[in-house]
Amino acid sequence: MATRETSLRIDPLRVGEHGATGFFVRAQDGNGKWQAADIAELDADSLHAWLRADRWSKEALVAIIAQLLGHEYQTLEAGDDG
Repeated sequence: MATRETSLRIDPLRVGEHGATGFFVRAQDGNGKWQAADIAELDADSLHAWLRADRWSKEALVAIIAQLLGHEYQTLEAGDDG
């Protein structure tokens, strides 16, 4: 799980992906400097930790994937048939 104790890290080989997804997080670069990073720039362990964090509901994960694939996505209100 990504918490304050578990720092997200930028993969130096993925730095060119800045802005690729539009989902930005606070992460450390190879020198330990904190900066805004696109999730596409994270190393694999950090990306997995970010996605598996307890803060995400199933609905939130569906919305993230839909947005990454270029779809508009709105959550349905309770009792809404779609």
